[in-house]
Amino acid sequence: MALFALNELFYNGLFHPVTTYRQLAKEEVPSNQALFLGLIFIVLVSGTAPVVEAIWKSSGDLSGLGMMVPLKAVGGFVVWLIMGAVISTLAYAYTGNARFKTFLILSALSCLPWILMGPLALLKIGLGDLGGLLGFSAGLGIWLWSVFLFALSIGVTYELPLDRVFIVLVMPFVFTLVAFGWIFGFFVNLGHLLP
Repeated sequence: MALFALNELFYNGLFHPVTTYRQLAKEEVPSNQALFLGLIFIVLVSGTAPVVEAIWKSSGDLSGLGMMVPLKAVGGFVVWLIMGAVISTLAYAYTGNARFKTFLILSALSCLPWILMGPLALLKIGLGDLGGLLGFSAGLGIWLWSVFLFALSIGVTYELPLDRVFIVLVMPFVFTLVAFGWIFGFFVNLGHLLP
């Protein structure tokens, strides 16, 4: 497979995701270039979040962006790696395939629709409350599109059917609730022992 250029991967990841994901998942050893482009997408989307928030609030105060942009970019990178490790571990339990690098690349592509939040935030400035309502509705659509692409990245990477993709998506939330319940129960019971 020929190496993807940044603009080609961006366009195909947004508008031809099934074909693009399958083409990238076919590689036994994904290229470092594709992983690097995925990293660029994650940092770009995460780093633009504070800018979109400042536009959305229409505050005009951009002074806090100096630290927020790099912090959000680093935070997005760390979350991407942790999320990739958790989802890959769960998918590995089903398939026995450890395709962490492929999953990171495809999951990075699932964040691409969030790039469109910048222009949507400008709608609020141009159209006022109507623009805010349109931007909110479109933002919900972008979120659903991203969830679909994320589920597609799991299904294509690990060749899982839809029901197992759903289980892999839901299990981290279930594990978190159970862990919270255990920890909360422990401290409640520990509190009963105090005089």
